[in-house]
Amino acid sequence: MSKKLKDYIIPIIILISILISKNNLLNTIFWITLTISLLIKYGIPKDKNILKNNTIRIIIITILSYFIITYSLGIVTGYSKSVFSSKFLQILKNITIPLIIIISQEIVRFIYAKRTEKNIKLYIILTIIYIFLDITTEFNLNIFNNFNTLFVFLTLTILPTVAFQSLYSYLTRKVSLVPTIILRLTFNLYIYILPIFPDLGNYINSVLGIIYPYIVYRLVSKNVKYYEKTNIYKKNKYFSLITIPLIIALIIVTILVSGIFNYKMIAVGSGSMEKTIYLGDAVVYKKINNKKKISVGTIIAFNKNNKLITHRIIKYKIVNGKYIYKTKGDNNNTEDNFNVYEKDIEGIVLYDIRYIGYPTIWLNAIVRGDRSE
Repeated sequence: MSKKLKDYIIPIIILISILISKNNLLNTIFWITLTISLLIKYGIPKDKNILKNNTIRIIIITILSYFIITYSLGIVTGYSKSVFSSKFLQILKNITIPLIIIISQEIVRFIYAKRTEKNIKLYIILTIIYIFLDITTEFNLNIFNNFNTLFVFLTLTILPTVAFQSLYSYLTRKVSLVPTIILRLTFNLYIYILPIFPDLGNYINSVLGIIYPYIVYRLVSKNVKYYEKTNIYKKNKYFSLITIPLIIALIIVTILVSGIFNYKMIAVGSGSMEKTIYLGDAVVYKKINNKKKISVGTIIAFNKNNKLITHRIIKYKIVNGKYIYKTKGDNNNTEDNFNVYEKDIEGIVLYDIRYIGYPTIWLNAIVRGDRSE
């Protein structure tokens, strides 16, 4: 058998293992057997130790930052209690099998990375199989019940899995086995250990699952590229000028989109307010508690028929002590054919940001067919 053909054996074997991936016992036996076999045949290749220590520091700092940010947000959004036991022996029992499987998978990935250093295509194939393997463990036929369920599976499982597995493969190929194991064990096992989790919602969790791997990649790749270019190790003492704004932007967008404080950002999905607010813009509104006697001329965000609309108040009346508002889009010829009640009002529009609402509009159109107006 040629060497080229032999290099395909490991991906093929792992691909077959998908058939037993949901059986914990068989899956564990499979990965232990495969790992031991490869270690006996090839041994563990040498790490690029010169980059390993600094990469580990980057991993630890970003992990801590991730949990600080998410759990700080949870102070406002609330927390969910873990469904797993907090007793030490039960925690140990819960993490044993995933711990063995993860370490085994990463050793296999590391061995294969070194065997295919001159053939990136083979390594990409292995990465795709790892992605597929991760996805199938979460897959069930119920996701096809409706498009919303399928979309949630895409955003919460598939996209973050692609992002994280791509990062794991990059770290393993370019740096070392150790940073990858630290990162993967953290994000796969903390659900069995921590007693509570922040309720951030599907959207924010999906964004974090995509942005976090990218931030780590940017931090690590700077060192890797410099070392490959100069063969000189340069220690990263500070975050790059690109990464700091990215982190700040992520925090700001997460806070605004989630609406966990007094301000919230929404996309505008119609041209009814044009000349003031345009289709594809995003507006930031301030939540208000006192919804009585809002001034005529104020642009408000309000709910009507499960849509969040941003129109201008043109008049109001008082009925039994309650304020009832009439609104109109600046670009519309007539006033809205409905009343806006105090309970409908979300807040007062403060800022308009051009164009950045288009991605949300497209996703809403695909998933639900509704839009903010």
